[in-house]
Amino acid sequence: MPERCRQWAPHSRFCSAGGATEAAVFSILYEVPQEPVRSVSIPYGKPLPHERFYVLDAELRPLPVGVKGEMYIAGEGLARGYYADAQRTADSFFWHEHLQERVYRTGDAGRFLSDGNLEFMGRIDQQVKVNGYRIELGEIENITLSYPDITMCCVVLIQHPQPYLAAYLVATKAVDIQALSQYLRGELPQYMLPKAFIQLDSMPLTENGKIARKSLPLPESEQRPLVAAENDLERECCLIWGGIVEVGARQRGRQLLLPGRQLHSGNPGLLPDQPQVTEGGHPG
Repeated sequence: MPERCRQWAPHSRFCSAGGATEAAVFSILYEVPQEPVRSVSIPYGKPLPHERFYVLDAELRPLPVGVKGEMYIAGEGLARGYYADAQRTADSFFWHEHLQERVYRTGDAGRFLSDGNLEFMGRIDQQVKVNGYRIELGEIENITLSYPDITMCCVVLIQHPQPYLAAYLVATKAVDIQALSQYLRGELPQYMLPKAFIQLDSMPLTENGKIARKSLPLPESEQRPLVAAENDLERECCLIWGGIVEVGARQRGRQLLLPGRQLHSGNPGLLPDQPQVTEGGHPG
């Protein structure tokens, strides 16, 4: 983005402004330098005059430089609260005894850098757990946004039929998904890789201009052709596993895994002694 901005206005200065509506909208600023920024994303910046940012842990204790926590805002720009919503106000605005001032809980994760700037690290509520791993969706989004031509990215956890990550993209041209996947494999650990990529013309937005995650379309299910079991071993496996999970007329559409193949009982008349197999499948 900074490079594109300099192409539009080569002799201009560019600043990234951020903050929260509850703290006068803009309360932090970062001037983008002429030289390339080496961090994963543009730093959040430093507080404006009369504004203060804190990074606190779960016990509301200040954290040292480099340690990730939740960001809180204090200072002259803080709102008095939410109109006619005392409970929400009490949850978000409170007096911090150690800091001796009133603070606003942003719900954003971040950390202080050695130069005094803050690094924005996504939303606290965008942490998900997949196969025992705690994953920051914002980290995946930032890496994906560094790929050429991608202008917006939103990663969500899809729960069914089994938990997996899906990445929604907006780009200036059609994205080569295979090339993007290869790029992400070089930047992210295996457990953080999205299993599905959906390119959209535009992201659905809320009234506040944020991505409406609940309005994103579900990925289309992958359809695989069915073939019959080819030998006695496959038929016997169908009988064994079919008995364990009660595959039959009562439970249709259940899928089982054999090495390199997928058993399927989708036929309404299929009983455990009439197995079918899908090539190269995964459990449904």
